[in-house]
Amino acid sequence: MEYKHQAEYNDLSVTCPPTDYTASNMEPVYRWVFGKIEDERNFIPQFLKNPKRFLTEDDLTKCKALGLSLFNDLEGSIERFNELKKYIGDKVYGTLGDRVAIGKLVDIEGVNGEIERLGHFTHHSAVAADYTHNFILSEKEL
Repeated sequence: MEYKHQAEYNDLSVTCPPTDYTASNMEPVYRWVFGKIEDERNFIPQFLKNPKRFLTEDDLTKCKALGLSLFNDLEGSIERFNELKKYIGDKVYGTLGDRVAIGKLVDIEGVNGEIERLGHFTHHSAVAADYTHNFILSEKEL
């Protein structure tokens, strides 16, 4: 599979995405987004939004930050957002989004890590991925 962020992966000392990540069809999945699904910030990894933030992090952390954070559970995604809001305050809206989008992943769009706490998982995007066609804004505001 060819990945969108292969150039950044090549700079890491670890295999990224990890070899145990798998391609699969998943529905529904949830992601925090900004007001319109077409907003260019919606499907950019945190690492690329603010690379300086990760200068002192290890390469495993950088690899994870090059993936997209998604959830397989709507309530879990909201709970995690609220945890982060308590930690970083209202800046969370400018950094992570203000709405929840609901969508699906198709196996050709990338690979997924294991489901973690609150339904969170990391997704590494393939070049073929076009999420604006697979996600819509839900009624849930954050």
